Amino acid sequence: MEICYYWTESLGYTVENEGYNFGGELKFTYNCVNSSLKVEENDLYIKNFFNVYSDEKISNITAVVGRNGVGKSTFLEEIKNLYTLGGILAKKDKNGEVYDHRRIYVIKNEGKYEIVYHKDLLLRKKDSQSDVTNSIGNTFNMKKPTNFVEANVIFTDSKLEEKYLFVDGVYGNKNNSREADLFLIKKHYHLTETSCIYFSYAFDNNFYGLSTSINSKYFDLSTKGILNEIDYKLNNKSETLDTYDPTKPNHLNARDNRFNIGLLREYSVGENKKRIHLLNSKKGREFIKEHNFFPTTAYLNLDYILQGYDSLWTTKKTKSFLRSEKRDEVSLIESRIYDFIEEMYTSEVEDNDLLLARQTYLRRILDSYFEDVNHFINYDRAREYLMEQLAELDLKELNNKKTLFALMDYFNRMAIRILKEFAETNIDALSDFDAKEFSNMTKSYKEFISFFHNTFLSGSPEISIKRAATYLNTSASLDGDYELEGFSSKAVGLVEVNLTPKGICLLGEFLDQYDLIETGSDFIKIDWAGLSTGEDALLGMYSRFFALGKEFREESAKEIKDIRYDGKNLIILLDEVEHSLHPEWQRRIINDLIEFLPLAFTTAESIQVVIATNVPFIIADIPTNNVIYLEKDKGKVQIVNKPSQTFTANIHSLLMSNFFMDATIGRFSEQKIKDIVQHLKPNSNEDENNTSSKGSKQYSQEEIEKTIKVIGEPILRTKLKSLYDEKYPKDNKDSVAEQFMAEIESDTNIPDKIKGRLKDMYRELGKDQKDD
Repeated sequence: MEICYYWTESLGYTVENEGYNFGGELKFTYNCVNSSLKVEENDLYIKNFFNVYSDEKISNITAVVGRNGVGKSTFLEEIKNLYTLGGILAKKDKNGEVYDHRRIYVIKNEGKYEIVYHKDLLLRKKDSQSDVTNSIGNTFNMKKPTNFVEANVIFTDSKLEEKYLFVDGVYGNKNNSREADLFLIKKHYHLTETSCIYFSYAFDNNFYGLSTSINSKYFDLSTKGILNEIDYKLNNKSETLDTYDPTKPNHLNARDNRFNIGLLREYSVGENKKRIHLLNSKKGREFIKEHNFFPTTAYLNLDYILQGYDSLWTTKKTKSFLRSEKRDEVSLIESRIYDFIEEMYTSEVEDNDLLLARQTYLRRILDSYFEDVNHFINYDRAREYLMEQLAELDLKELNNKKTLFALMDYFNRMAIRILKEFAETNIDALSDFDAKEFSNMTKSYKEFISFFHNTFLSGSPEISIKRAATYLNTSASLDGDYELEGFSSKAVGLVEVNLTPKGICLLGEFLDQYDLIETGSDFIKIDWAGLSTGEDALLGMYSRFFALGKEFREESAKEIKDIRYDGKNLIILLDEVEHSLHPEWQRRIINDLIEFLPLAFTTAESIQVVIATNVPFIIADIPTNNVIYLEKDKGKVQIVNKPSQTFTANIHSLLMSNFFMDATIGRFSEQKIKDIVQHLKPNSNEDENNTSSKGSKQYSQEEIEKTIKVIGEPILRTKLKSLYDEKYPKDNKDSVAEQFMAEIESDTNIPDKIKGRLKDMYRELGKDQKDD
């Protein structure tokens, strides 16, 4: 599916009655005066032009260009709304007529064109004859019934309607609506067959309230959209509370927010996970390596350590403690497990980095496990009963458990027995206690611990341990409230992964095992190193696309598919993706996207790209018919036609002719040159300069001379030198000699060796004159 044309009578506060062609095989022009839509073939259209692979997935690429403030982003928002809403959102007036700012849009789907329009824009009057006009001006009466017998659609070639299939999508009639204050116009739901993806790195001060909406098949990969999604998860308590059911396990629905490391760090951690998945893919890894922005190191951090870096112990809230820091609140078995972990490494007698790392991570892994036990039960009386019964355990049996897994298995067995007893006497409270699922949760933690100890920390050269320190607190309970008693510095060992092919593979395996833990929490935070700002921007964009493509692939492999993740038809809206990129990478970005998008979205059959930009490097890869130029004139934005061909055009020419620049030199240098020219005018003098430009900088003769010498543009420099010589004439002999030497330097027929000798003689002559 592909959008080919969009006309609107109003867009924002500055656009009125403008139509946008996206560069397809047909061109559309709406005439407001006679309410007609002209249809003509795009003579320069090349099918599958934007493809480097035989699968031909890229259906079209369109660029929207212009200065800042002309509404490029607003245009993308309009197209975004069209897809996310599934059509045009409108109201009804008191007579039942549908109204809003009126629009026309043309969609191509499976070779068929659907022209959707408000009835007031195209419908003919009853006494008007329906004609088709070709490009020569001949008129053909439409004798046979057509979809547009009442629509003023003008085909510039009489064969167009036979060559292409058109479908009428009129809206605005009473029978084309339903009772509601706001509703979607009927017949437009086919737009929901396309997934809309929006990407932008912009982080400006403008309010942005959108985030991914799976139900609308809208996937917001913009920085603001991702931050909005994270912010909702961190702060909207109802997200988990609404899903709680006291009679069922809730460990997968709950989120452990005790160690909330902040919005930006959560964002960074999430982005890095996506990057690891991209690098762990063979095709993704090859693509990144080929384009030379490969990271060097990844760090596996922990939320409680990150939070400890940001807070002094005196300000740390007890609700942000590890469970091992509140021993009065945990069971005897759990406390014994924490003792086992703390005893496995002590800095006084150990100097084993791997053992320190195992202790560091186990401290948090087991903490998460027991938090999930609480969430699994999610019923206060059941938890209290469990604690009461565990307090009466046989200490001799407990003391016989010498390993971590033996302690975990013992807790699992005792908890199941106790909770089953509770369920039998409290049917209404815990009627659906699932012992098998409880065991599976314990098993998932054990399997991850086993992988972490025996595989991940097995002495691989790609793994190293970074020593650091954190603070663990001691506290006491007083009437249910915890008070800090003190703190102690604890050595911690954090894993660094060298991102060689083996290291990436090992890290990818780690993430796969981590994802298999049956938990809703995320306590391991991945940090990144070794990238510049531009490299980070590119890797971030491609990893976001790849992560979404991975979701599409995983869903398509399921027997029962979620149609909301149908990634067959995609429209990708890119808002100034050139941010932070070196000009060379800006020059390559279109080609890189053409190569990468089919690799990322392997389930896609059609990918349409619309990109907003204000740099010339991008449209040098796009034909003119695929470029929408926006220009503001007297506060109103209009589409302007640029006759020059953009594809493979010289970037310097594009900069001047198509990007509305006033000059090719910097504004500061331009003003300085104007000031110098004013000073060098024959009729100007120092006193006049001082009075004519009050408050402006005054230039000495030496400043002017040096400024002229540093000018890089040769013609401009020569002209200013001429004005300078007129203003400050030298001895006539010097001027003649300098002119003579300049002529010699520019004469290509004089050998370089002779030029060099003449220069030496000139310098010697000048030296002798000074000595005299």
